[in-house]
Amino acid sequence: MKRIFILALMLLGAYSAKSQLQWFAASGPTTEVGDLNICSDTNYSIFIFNPTAGALTNCVLDVQLPGAVDYIVSSVTETTTGTTLKNVVESNVSNLNHPYFSFDNIPPNGYVSFTYRLHSKCGGSSNTVNVPINLSYTGGTSSPN
Repeated sequence: MKRIFILALMLLGAYSAKSQLQWFAASGPTTEVGDLNICSDTNYSIFIFNPTAGALTNCVLDVQLPGAVDYIVSSVTETTTGTTLKNVVESNVSNLNHPYFSFDNIPPNGYVSFTYRLHSKCGGSSNTVNVPINLSYTGGTSSPN
């Protein structure tokens, strides 16, 4: 059975244009993914919340996967509900270990969520990996790392 793992990413803080955004998951600041299914495909979800007074514009999110893990092309699916869809799309998937996703502006107190699939190659040494993620937007960048 495929398991869904959630990287619940919330952008908190950012009280001015120069403030640093903070990323949190259920267990605190993290991008560690546990129980990666080796030699298999796994679904992952991303949730980004904007608690600031200004919109996050020109958003691009990049996910830096380890060498034995590839993004599965065309697997991104937006799951934003209860608000306007943000049109999540693949921005650049020429390197499957480092996919980029783009989406519409995130308004104040708005969010975007989406899922994507990864394939883990056989022979990986661990089922827990650190996955650096970076959100770039007009006026700044944010990363939980």
